[in-house]
Amino acid sequence: MDGYIKLWRKSLESSVWTNINLWRFWTWCLMKASYKPGIAKVGYQDVPLEPGQFVFGRHKASLETRLSEQTIKTCLKHLENMENLTIKTTNKYSIISIRNWDKYQNTDQPTNQQVTNNQPATNHKQEGKEGKKIKEVKEIYARFEIFWKAYPRKKSKGQAEKAFWKIKPDEQLLATMLATIERAKKSDDWLREGGKYIPYPATWLNARGWEDEISKEQKEEEREPHQWL
Repeated sequence: MDGYIKLWRKSLESSVWTNINLWRFWTWCLMKASYKPGIAKVGYQDVPLEPGQFVFGRHKASLETRLSEQTIKTCLKHLENMENLTIKTTNKYSIISIRNWDKYQNTDQPTNQQVTNNQPATNHKQEGKEGKKIKEVKEIYARFEIFWKAYPRKKSKGQAEKAFWKIKPDEQLLATMLATIERAKKSDDWLREGGKYIPYPATWLNARGWEDEISKEQKEEEREPHQWL
């Protein structure tokens, strides 16, 4: 990762400075943090990052800092308690966020003075592509949460999220999924024995369950109320 970070002289007065392991881990976190919005790849999944964030793994951190995993765990807890950072953990990865990043780190990175005339336009074009990609990633995350909330069987969320990302449904496909789920909730198969036979959400997604045909009996049940109008 290119660029620079700022180290404040006031750090010499902090407890972080006096603990060599803590200082090593803290400065490593600062150097790992993204200085602008971006996307990190975790397996097949795109993870959006805001300035001051990075994807964290204890084993990788141990290799890069040459600190033991137990020491890193202790340092991480201490920095959380000091409110230097926060960590959000999922079943597949963790994201560390540096608190007050905008206050203490200038996001405008130094540039080479020998910049060619066409580079600014290229940079703006690249930033536009990155912004579009970040927006797309956030939208897919939001759609997955809508799907997860609607699906009646809350099992293996990580596998469901992975299957959802392979599909990357747009709003129209998501609407089709939700409508199919609502119909399936009233079907005999999904109602039988307290929902015992409702497929796991990942299984339903991988099998393209939204394309299943409605049974003749269910079609008749859905039409039946209208016959009284």
